Amino acid sequence: MKPVLNPDMAVMVYLLMEQCQAFIFRESMVNKPLTLPCSCSGHCPEVQWIRFIPKRADVAQSGMCPKQQHSQSRYSVSGDTSRGDFSLTISSVAYNDAGSYMCSCNGQSVTEVKLKVIVPTFVKALEGENVTLPCYGDTRYDVKDIKWMKDGHRVLLYTPANRSGYNNSQPTTTLKFQYCMCY
Repeated sequence: MKPVLNPDMAVMVYLLMEQCQAFIFRESMVNKPLTLPCSCSGHCPEVQWIRFIPKRADVAQSGMCPKQQHSQSRYSVSGDTSRGDFSLTISSVAYNDAGSYMCSCNGQSVTEVKLKVIVPTFVKALEGENVTLPCYGDTRYDVKDIKWMKDGHRVLLYTPANRSGYNNSQPTTTLKFQYCMCY
């Protein structure tokens, strides 16, 4: 059977789309407290906060009749739950807290937050002095090596096998504008 096209017939196509929820973006410095917002309605909602990027992890959950909550030690549901505020507070933000978080009420996502963690770094030294430069990496994964770079060239490689590091025979006191990469 051949399909027949009728030029007098109009065809309308409707696309149904779920409402897309925009991410909330937050930045925080390490060791500072931070609150991520979440509002839920209804009597005694089941609330769950998870971090889903880079890897799924339950952060806090509560079945708030009355106030009972289970969470990791630095995380707490801190809002006025009697008014539907189930905001998540991180008491002291760590570098590894960076990622995407979701608050769900009764299994429905209501808030998604992307958190960027900032490490303020200021190092002051006089010429000829020894200096310690900080290097932060995501330790949720097995970090095998740490590489210090200068002008695109490796100047120091730290591995578990050589805990003191490998230096490319360049005196570390003359290095400027270094950065490190964990891999």
